[in-house]
Amino acid sequence: MNKLSKKSKIISKISINALIFGLIAIVPTNSANAHGDVESTNLAASVGTLDGSLIVATQLAQQAVLHPSTAVATTGHAARSAGLLAKSTTSGTAQTATVRAGGVLSLYAQVSTAAALTASGGSFVKSGVSVNTLAVDTTTPAIGVVFPITAAMSVSATPVASLWQAPTTPGDYTITLRTSTATSQITGATTGSNGSAVADITVTVTDVHEAVGGSNVQLTMSGSNSSLYVAVTNSTTGASIVSSATDVGSAHVTARSLGLLSKDSTVATAQTATILAGGALSLYAVVATDVAFNATGGTFSGAVANVGTVAYNQTVRSVFIDVSTGANTGSTTAVAVRWTAPTTPGTYTVSMDRATNTTQLASDDFSGTLTGSITVTVVAASAGGSYSAAYSLCNTRSASQGHGVATGVDTTSAITNGQTAYIAFDLDDAYDQSLDAGAVVVSATGGALLSLASNGSTAAAGTTSTVVSTVAPTNQVVQVVQGTANAPMTTTVTITYGGTTVCTKTITIRGEIAKLVIGNVGTGDLSSANSITAGASTWMAGQIGATDRAGLFTVVAQDSAGNTVVTNSGGSFAVDSATLTTTVQGLSVTDTATSISTSTDAFAGYSFGTWTCGATAGSSSMKLKWTNSGSGTVVTSDAFTARCADDPYTYTASWDKASYVAGELATLTVQFSDSKGNKANNVGAHGAATITAPMFTAVTAHTGTVSNKADGTRVYTFTVGKDTGITAGTYTSIVEYASLVAGTKQTPTYKVGTGTSEVTNAEVLKSIVALIASINKQIQALQKLLLKR
Repeated sequence: MNKLSKKSKIISKISINALIFGLIAIVPTNSANAHGDVESTNLAASVGTLDGSLIVATQLAQQAVLHPSTAVATTGHAARSAGLLAKSTTSGTAQTATVRAGGVLSLYAQVSTAAALTASGGSFVKSGVSVNTLAVDTTTPAIGVVFPITAAMSVSATPVASLWQAPTTPGDYTITLRTSTATSQITGATTGSNGSAVADITVTVTDVHEAVGGSNVQLTMSGSNSSLYVAVTNSTTGASIVSSATDVGSAHVTARSLGLLSKDSTVATAQTATILAGGALSLYAVVATDVAFNATGGTFSGAVANVGTVAYNQTVRSVFIDVSTGANTGSTTAVAVRWTAPTTPGTYTVSMDRATNTTQLASDDFSGTLTGSITVTVVAASAGGSYSAAYSLCNTRSASQGHGVATGVDTTSAITNGQTAYIAFDLDDAYDQSLDAGAVVVSATGGALLSLASNGSTAAAGTTSTVVSTVAPTNQVVQVVQGTANAPMTTTVTITYGGTTVCTKTITIRGEIAKLVIGNVGTGDLSSANSITAGASTWMAGQIGATDRAGLFTVVAQDSAGNTVVTNSGGSFAVDSATLTTTVQGLSVTDTATSISTSTDAFAGYSFGTWTCGATAGSSSMKLKWTNSGSGTVVTSDAFTARCADDPYTYTASWDKASYVAGELATLTVQFSDSKGNKANNVGAHGAATITAPMFTAVTAHTGTVSNKADGTRVYTFTVGKDTGITAGTYTSIVEYASLVAGTKQTPTYKVGTGTSEVTNAEVLKSIVALIASINKQIQALQKLLLKR
């Protein structure tokens, strides 16, 4: 089985899925314009659309080869790309390709006008460009190349070609073919970016190393001295294989390791691998300098390259390869060597060092600049083949996320009524390798219905709560649907492999709407729908902090289990027309709930509504309805009071108490009224407040421009006391709204005490006199009682 490491599996699966699903939509109907796949015969330039196709050489070589400048109609020509891994079947716009870091694409096209190739990264090299009979110009910087075409040449198709070298930094880059009837328009820009874009390729550059069981990484002569590769194809003959001196240019083809159990996805200095004791790694690289291989244990053998000399040290734990004396002096060459692991289990390091001259790397000095390093774990026996939680992934996914590969990160999106929930899983062993086919059992509680399929396909709707399969547990997906249509469902899904529980997920699928909860009800403006006023947004900002939503009330829709349900689909809102009056003449929901259970929008579960007021102030008892499209069931909200009034015109202010002591909270309530004395609405602005309150400290700033209570009031809170202390007494506050010219400045008073037990001398004297009087009365009463006896 072809087994990929976790990282390379995800990248490979994403690339394949994107390729498959993307190409379904964009394959042209004219099959003559279809592009070939990797390692297929090169297409002739004439196969593509004149002035509309950009073709990549799909035949490969270690050293890229430019397309000939005269061969428009010839197929199978010598053009070669290096490091090309995948290519989509399109030749016009929206092409995709995958290439190794530092790889080279051999590009060509047929044009009848001035043309240019530009790229968002990488580089074009002038020596790697051709056009029939004319010179070409590279741009500054060299991320574009211009092909001037004369009028004589435009009579028939003219081939143009260039080599584009990919960056060494992984990522996505775009190559674009541009044409123009005027050479000056193309050459007028320093980047060659003028003209019309007629074809483009999105190139994914990757430096991911294949894992054990995959294909050996192909070397490219570009990007030398940057990577060290391990043959991930294991030998079946009992002996490791290193390329011969004459075959070193295709080192990846014949190289075989022995006893290799795992290899991570990196290619530079932080690599890891696991191998059986006494096994062997077949190593190879492309270099442009002298190099040495070093190890902390084990031995090297079989070092080869197209060079003059190879030297080992006395322990055979280092080998020096003198590139400078070889036939490839001044250019790049492939090198290869075998490292045999010790028979003693442990952790060892195998590295490759480079240098620019032989004085740094000599037969007795194997140091240099570290280029590649592998931490190799040598084990006595394989621990593969058994489930490992550390390297396995399992996560829930929403319907919008579809059939993507397992990531280990659960979705935060809620599953709505009628949607399918997904559980993606990928099971690996202790070496991060895919497990073989085995007994996979998926079961669900609560009557949920299940089905199981590969991640790249869509499974049929489930009909049972238990699924048994012998599928290989690599990137599989479980589909979960409601057992009863429109009913809310919470289920726990358990996945076992070979009798071991490997994943347990609890999934809730919301049912259809069964309840409407109305809240945050305000007061609307006369003769207005209120939905377009800024005050409706200010009202909601003050109620729940939703600064970007407008409304006079909120709606939270719930299913029969109390789960919040979205309202942008699955039905529609409507006013209960029997509740409409001349005061409230219409009611609607203007902003529906689009999602729930999301961390990016705290108010996603709310719908926002408004009503239309007539010309007379008053209120009406309103009801809102929702009709479920699936079942036709109609849900009606409880009655709520919708009030209408004019904008703030005058105001009054009062404190909640007549007197306070230090440390208490004081509340100031301002009642706004319209011009007819009705309590004002919540959408008309009352403006900023100026409040002076001696011995009080405002808890919050006097901000806000509309009433924050449904009855047309605004409440401010203060603490009693100042940093400088407090002086007992009676004080007058001043409350003023400058924008309400009809309003009268308010001056409510209050008392402030220190809250201490201190008393004055007069109060003490008064208490003494009262006490003496009380004692005298008691003496007189006692005297009377004695006289009676």
